[in-house]
Amino acid sequence: MIFGWILIILSIFVVTTTLLAANGKIAPNGLLGIRTPATQRGESQWRKAHLVASWLLIPSCTVASIVGIVFIGKNTSDTVGQIALLAFLVLAGISAILADRAARAVQTP
Repeated sequence: MIFGWILIILSIFVVTTTLLAANGKIAPNGLLGIRTPATQRGESQWRKAHLVASWLLIPSCTVASIVGIVFIGKNTSDTVGQIALLAFLVLAGISAILADRAARAVQTP
């Protein structure tokens, strides 16, 4: 049951942060968002990276939230919750890699 809440809270936090950063509401910083040397180079790299990451993060966070809701309502084993949480973290990592590559591709003026 705890993994259900973790998935829901993480999903909401990740999607909100990613969308705010992609829209320029969160500037490059040392606390929130995808922080790699490439994404920290400038505002255009930061926004492009988060836009690219959102293409994978929004669907995966939606699925993670649905799975989380199912976990809250049912008495499932901790192993299933751990697998779901691990899958979420893997997809977040892949999104960060794609975001870093997109930021590197942005030309600095």
